[in-house]
Amino acid sequence: MKGYYLRYVQVLLQFFPLAIAFLRDRRRFLLFGPSRQVSTEVHRDRAQRLTETMLELGPAFIKVGQVLSTRPDIVPPTYVEEFATLQDEVPEDAGGDPMTVVESELEDVIDLETLEPVAGGSLAFVYTADYEGERIALKVRRPGIVSLIERDLRVIRGFVPLLLLVADERQRYSIENLAGDFEDIILEELDFAREASIMAEIDDNFADNDRIVVPETYPDLCSERVVAMEYIEGRKITDEHALAEVGIEPTELATLIARTYLKMGLVDGVFHADPIPATSR
Repeated sequence: MKGYYLRYVQVLLQFFPLAIAFLRDRRRFLLFGPSRQVSTEVHRDRAQRLTETMLELGPAFIKVGQVLSTRPDIVPPTYVEEFATLQDEVPEDAGGDPMTVVESELEDVIDLETLEPVAGGSLAFVYTADYEGERIALKVRRPGIVSLIERDLRVIRGFVPLLLLVADERQRYSIENLAGDFEDIILEELDFAREASIMAEIDDNFADNDRIVVPETYPDLCSERVVAMEYIEGRKITDEHALAEVGIEPTELATLIARTYLKMGLVDGVFHADPIPATSR
């Protein structure tokens, strides 16, 4: 319990200066006075500071930033753009060194000398490695992250009522809706064995569609902390040149994505629930 309160105070102190700045936008002297206009440059600076703060506070808060980067109904475009950088690269040692997990789980079956870092996320880090003549990808859960996430989820839950007090009326419903789902979703994402099984199920559901590619998993290498899968290179669909280079029209791709999600949600009942800018093969 003591650790929770210390963490709550730490987070409060980190966000307090920015919270005061946002409140002063509404009332120049906090409790009274007119609102004030803030330039795009000031908002961009604040967004960068928020992003840096989330990185410093660790995986749960990085995940909050990633989720907010997909929610323009809650945060303005300048913040969406900045928070989106959290999808691209999170430091390898954020939340603990994932190499310790690789060594513990796969040292006897993977040649660690072939291991190469690829990208970092809020909950995991991704490597590629050689395995039985193939190049595979390893999504590795950061060590010790479960207890950290559970503690920080309690802290975030404690801040939600404060956010609702200062949020615009149009934002309150979105915040309450997001807060209600966020905790359940992030805890489920920590179970990588579950993720591997769902990947295999989705792959089966699209077995007759050669336009949908789900990386094959390696069940013998998968565990609660590791998802081992086929390594497929790709490009972000937000890269303006990517579609042209593979000869796909934006409307064609948008239609494919819409039909894919409709099938997953309405026909199969199992779907990819963390849509960030995807890749085109």
